[in-house]
Amino acid sequence: APAPAPAPPPAPVRLTHDPSASLSGKKPPQQIRIDATGRLGSVLQKRQRGWWSVELDENAGPDGGAFQQVSVRSTQITLLDAAGAEMPVSTMPVSKGKKKPAPAPAAAPAAKKPRGRP
Repeated sequence: APAPAPAPPPAPVRLTHDPSASLSGKKPPQQIRIDATGRLGSVLQKRQRGWWSVELDENAGPDGGAFQQVSVRSTQITLLDAAGAEMPVSTMPVSKGKKKPAPAPAAAPAAKKPRGRP
């Protein structure tokens, strides 16, 4: 009798965040759920005007492939805490970028010379 075929090698595991980050004291990325499909993902960046850059989980679906980076509206997602419970979007910390320096106060306009004959 022929020998059974060897089992295929297991699929490589890809982590959605760097495990060394939790060892170094960094927070793991914020987890989200896309409301329409229930798909999970990690927030990469909170962008302007209600858009979020998100990396999807390992399951391919109608909203993107495995680990694909997509942009979603904040109204289309639910934030999840570490235990997977829902949390309000208002609790998401806003990244503090470089502040623009305040504009210099405008100088007072120079006095105009009268336009008449001396």
